Amino acid sequence: MIESKEICKALSLPHFGNSIQIDAYTTADQPKNNSLLFIKSNSSKNLNKLSKHENSFFILPKDMEDEYSIDKKNSCTFHENPRKIFFEILKIYFSVEVHPSIDSSVKISSNTEIGKKVDIGSGTSIIGECIIEDDVTIGSNSLIIGPCRIGSQSSLASGVIIGEESLSISQEGKKNFQNPQLGGVIIGKNSRIGVYSTISKGSIGDTILGENVFIGEYVHIGHNSKIASNSIFTLRSSVCGSVVIEKSCWLGPHSLILNGVRVSEEIKLGANSVLQTNAKKSGTYFGNPAKMLKF
Repeated sequence: MIESKEICKALSLPHFGNSIQIDAYTTADQPKNNSLLFIKSNSSKNLNKLSKHENSFFILPKDMEDEYSIDKKNSCTFHENPRKIFFEILKIYFSVEVHPSIDSSVKISSNTEIGKKVDIGSGTSIIGECIIEDDVTIGSNSLIIGPCRIGSQSSLASGVIIGEESLSISQEGKKNFQNPQLGGVIIGKNSRIGVYSTISKGSIGDTILGENVFIGEYVHIGHNSKIASNSIFTLRSSVCGSVVIEKSCWLGPHSLILNGVRVSEEIKLGANSVLQTNAKKSGTYFGNPAKMLKF
């Protein structure tokens, strides 16, 4: 157990009420004794949820500080971003330390370079000329085909495929041919690739993801695409081949950017939206074809 006052002292947070012994974490909807929890906003609905908790430590929005009175059963602190502080505490006090290892079933080509503290799950194969930098985590049953470079502190979930060919067609008469794809994939440091997502190799050059690119589940990044740092791709979003995102963007669930489209400013692409032409202005785009919303 850890005392709530000890947490506040370590993170330089104000503490209100008696010190609570904490051995768990929960949500406002699921009362659990001796727990840590947060709410994002000041509302009667959230206050009603808090009233059902006992022996718990609340992280509350800063704007509640002048009006919320803590009862004797609980304690609290206030912060501008309760969610951020909540996960910071979880990371410090509740995260399980992982000791990196490479499972005995993993297949790694002789010309692959593996850095320090790399963790690779069972059934994964790394084929060809690959560089896996330090502190990388790769889940089970993933496939990485070189040439490929994965930056330090990046994380690949299970079932991820990096470096396979994607569809690139030449036609002679009525017959289709697949163009050879000889490029690679570069993934910047501190990036995250979700379950069953795929990143295709470049045709001649590389498909490139910048640093701190976060990709959700079942996402596809097409060949030759260049994705700027700090971009976020949510569930089943996709970009086709040769897409360029010059500044950070956010793709909503099931959204799509078509082949060759260039995004020169920060955008948010709404769920199920299709961006068919270049996006030159920052804003939120929605629909098919996606248009910038005016609020």
